[in-house]
Amino acid sequence: TGPLRSVQRIGEAIELMLAHSEADSLRSVSWPTQSPYKMWREENGWLRPLLDVPGMIEPQSMPRQILPETFWQNGYIDITRPRVVLAGRMVGDRLLPFVVDDPIYEIDYPEDLDRAEEAFRSGMHDKRPGSTRDPV
Repeated sequence: TGPLRSVQRIGEAIELMLAHSEADSLRSVSWPTQSPYKMWREENGWLRPLLDVPGMIEPQSMPRQILPETFWQNGYIDITRPRVVLAGRMVGDRLLPFVVDDPIYEIDYPEDLDRAEEAFRSGMHDKRPGSTRDPV
């Protein structure tokens, strides 16, 4: 659902994967706008923290800067070795992060199409310095 990708970024991801033969897969991630450590779930009518941090009391009340770093999987690039797929898995145990801070345009709803088309026409989908601006 994310049709706008840079050939340069795909090449970088492939090179990273090739440099790490021990990796089962690579997944692109971004820094989230919200920390999952500040999220809640309902349990029997009461709010409970979604996540705990070992050794930290009430992490949901702590400044996000001292909470563990988290990433959001963004669907920009996923690479998985055949051995992982043949074992019936999607990513395996050793998953390389590939941080993407490029704009990501997903088409999940009809209204997303106009925004993605405009980004494609204007080149906004690939604003990295030195970019080749050649979408795949």
